[in-house]
Amino acid sequence: MARVAKKVPNQMERYLAELYKVLSDLSPKETEQLLNDLLTPMEAKMLAKRVEIAKMLLTGRKYHEIEKALNVQRTTIARVRLNLTLSPTKSLEKAAVKLPR
Repeated sequence: MARVAKKVPNQMERYLAELYKVLSDLSPKETEQLLNDLLTPMEAKMLAKRVEIAKMLLTGRKYHEIEKALNVQRTTIARVRLNLTLSPTKSLEKAAVKLPR
């Protein structure tokens, strides 16, 4: 797991806000290229799996089905379910429902 310096939290919040702004201004192709540049293949795979877990949860799939289909742990599925349940913005849910079935 990567270590992030805990010093200067306001500066880190600013960095994140700037990144989010840049992402929102990119075309889909540019976003894909940036994510390919920033994420390792494993990070990209893990991110994609989390969105797929959300999609499967939203379509009523059971934990054991998701575990088997995606080779993920129950704790990961539970974390995604918690995000789907508690997120005030429902952004993960919005992304997951846009995925093809």
